[in-house]
Amino acid sequence: MFGWRHAVLAVGLPGLLLAALCLLLPSDPPKPPPESPFAGYRGVWRVRTFRMITYSGAGMTFALGGFAVWMPTFFHRAWGLSVGRAGLLFGAVTVLAGLAGSLIGGWLSDRLRREDPSADLLVSGWGLLLGMPLAAAAILAPTLNASIACLFLAETLLFLNMGPLNAAIVSVIPLPHRSMAFAANIFVIHLLGDAASPALIGWGSDVFGLTSAMLAACGALGVGGAFSLAARGGFRADAARAEAAA
Repeated sequence: MFGWRHAVLAVGLPGLLLAALCLLLPSDPPKPPPESPFAGYRGVWRVRTFRMITYSGAGMTFALGGFAVWMPTFFHRAWGLSVGRAGLLFGAVTVLAGLAGSLIGGWLSDRLRREDPSADLLVSGWGLLLGMPLAAAAILAPTLNASIACLFLAETLLFLNMGPLNAAIVSVIPLPHRSMAFAANIFVIHLLGDAASPALIGWGSDVFGLTSAMLAACGALGVGGAFSLAARGGFRADAARAEAAA
């Protein structure tokens, strides 16, 4: 209706409103001068659980970032939808699945944590592993409705980790380094994830076809899930060290 430039500018407006809310946050108490950022980041990266969580997030971001760029094109080619309608459809599914998955994942992790301290990693890992075949089914589905249904279920499972993985980072990183931990996590998951996947899927589409390229991207979800489950092995020890440091 208004052109893509206006649409891109419009999505920034909620960010400005959220930034303004930061003015209402209470001031932090004075802190000692921070250590060298390089030393801080090295210390954060030495935490095995944190590294595994970050690689897990990169797997999810690789797949979802690629889908965000290419799924509307896939809908256009496979089902004859206009690019605008395909993008709107994929966006609506992602919003609904993101809300549902994030809320369910947080509730489920809190409930299971009473029995297993590493429940955050358990929920995240299985969500990615179970979401992988459903994402592939969305690409291979025989009808548009089946594709949308599988996509919704897949993304709901993938978004289960939004709260739990962040909670797991908090558990294994001492308070003075948590800001750096989240900064490093965000940087790496996007560097290895959605910064690379759209171009790689595009290259794969030119060589093997879009369907094959997107199916290959689904494999990143399995890799991410495996990293989450593997992180459970050192979670208790890393969490105990973080608590002792606090």
